Amino acid sequence: DRIPPTITFKDALTVSAFERKSDGVTFIDSPTFQTLDSGEAYLYSIIKTEDDCATDMTVVVEPISQVQCDKTLFKVTISDPRCPDNNIQTVERIFALKIDDVDPVVSIGFELVPHSTYYDDEGQY
Repeated sequence: DRIPPTITFKDALTVSAFERKSDGVTFIDSPTFQTLDSGEAYLYSIIKTEDDCATDMTVVVEPISQVQCDKTLFKVTISDPRCPDNNIQTVERIFALKIDDVDPVVSIGFELVPHSTYYDDEGQY
């Protein structure tokens, strides 16, 4: 077997993504996830693996960076379990997902800050 397997998105899925040509990293713009586990599960759910003569590919998705907002990297590796020592039958692809594990902070202030948009013609609120 001389044709390597491929990693693509499942048919009929619309995934907002682009591949950076300089290093081949595929950036997925949306959605944003709160944990590495949820990002990993998402990748498992959207990728499709294909090979010309293997049907039961081994798929591994693993984070390869810490949480970095829109640059959290995951490596997807697929291989044919029948040919573990054949490098052409193992393919890796790097994906960057948005992982934001910091809860938002909401604050309300009651300080009156003058702003010209809110004045009438006489300079009054």
